[in-house]
Amino acid sequence: MEAITEVHLLGNVQIKQNGKPVSGFESRKALALFCYLADMPQPVPRGRLAQLFWGDKSESNARANLSRVLHNNAVLIPNCVELARDVVQFKPTTNVRVDVAVFMELSGRKDIHSLTKAVALYDDVFMADIALNKCTEFETWLLTEQEAWRHRLSNALLLLISAHKDNGNYIEGLQYAFRLLYFALYENRSLFSLLEFSKTTVFITTAI
Repeated sequence: MEAITEVHLLGNVQIKQNGKPVSGFESRKALALFCYLADMPQPVPRGRLAQLFWGDKSESNARANLSRVLHNNAVLIPNCVELARDVVQFKPTTNVRVDVAVFMELSGRKDIHSLTKAVALYDDVFMADIALNKCTEFETWLLTEQEAWRHRLSNALLLLISAHKDNGNYIEGLQYAFRLLYFALYENRSLFSLLEFSKTTVFITTAI
C-alpha cells in the first residue's frame, strides 16, 4: 500500500509518512529543494533549480549535484516528484497532502467553514526553520514567498472577520482580529515584545 505523505510548510517544516516524521535527507539543502518543489504548482527548469541551490558552483557541478539530490529525494519519498530531462515538477496524488495547496483551495472558497480550516493550517512563518548558506537566490525567493504567505493569511483573516461581523458573531470575529494583530505586530519585533510582556503581566496580575 502506498504511504500517506504529509508536507507541512506553514511554520517549521514537517514531512511525515503514515504519521511518522521522515528522516534521511542528505542535507538541509536537499530538504529545502523538496520543500521548494512542493510549493511550486508548475514545472521548474533544472537550470533554475541548479542556480537556486548551487549558484556558487560551475554549471556542470551544479547540475550533477541537483541530479544526485533529486534521485535521493525520490528514493526517500517516492511518487511525489516527476523528473523529466529539462524540468522537475511536484506531482501530489491523493496520498500526498501539502498544506500550502490545501490552504489555497480552502481560502478560495471564501465561506466561514473553509476559511477557518485554512487559517488553522498556518502555524508560523512559511518554512520558518529553513536557512541555507551561500544560496543567495534561494534566500531571496524564500523571503519573497514568506511575505506572500503573510499576505494570504491576512486576506483570509480579514474575510473571516468580515463574515463573522456580518453574522453577528462578534466574539469569534474578535478572536481572528487579535490573530491578525498578532501577526502584524510580529513584523515589528519591539511592538511584538511589548504585546508578549503585556499578556504576561495580565496573567500574573489576574493570578494574584
